[in-house]
Amino acid sequence: MAYKDISNAKHNLSIILICDVLKSPANLGNLCRIADAFGVAKLYIHQTNKDFLKSNRLKKVARHTHQHLDIGFYTDFISLHKILKNEHYENVAIEYCDKSTALPQIRFNSKTALIVGNEKSGVSESILNLVDKSTHVDMYGHNSSINVAQATAIALYACVNQQL
Repeated sequence: MAYKDISNAKHNLSIILICDVLKSPANLGNLCRIADAFGVAKLYIHQTNKDFLKSNRLKKVARHTHQHLDIGFYTDFISLHKILKNEHYENVAIEYCDKSTALPQIRFNSKTALIVGNEKSGVSESILNLVDKSTHVDMYGHNSSINVAQATAIALYACVNQQL
């Protein structure tokens, strides 16, 4: 079967992806591609990363998926957090921290906002203090972390499949 003949299933889940300040257009491109693949309803990008959308690196990695996403921008997470709480979204950080629960033990709400962090420092402490819960991907090898896009794909897979 040729790629052009593949017809992906659709869903109407209310999943939002929020990116803390990122460092790499390529990672944002990967996140766009993953968000599209899992049918994310909206992708929020920090205002400081807005120019990443013009990057050739992002365009190459995203493979035009950024053109099909509902993308919003924010400058202040506290304001965005309040808006999403008023819309009954549960905010879940993907971050290994002292409050995080392993991904298989997490129950996602029907309206979930997943927050992913910076490639170097993860989800900022100020955001972690506001979220409803944090989850992490258990690691079994020698490495202590995986790429933000890889962790996001794993978490979105779990979130979507719990709700279907």
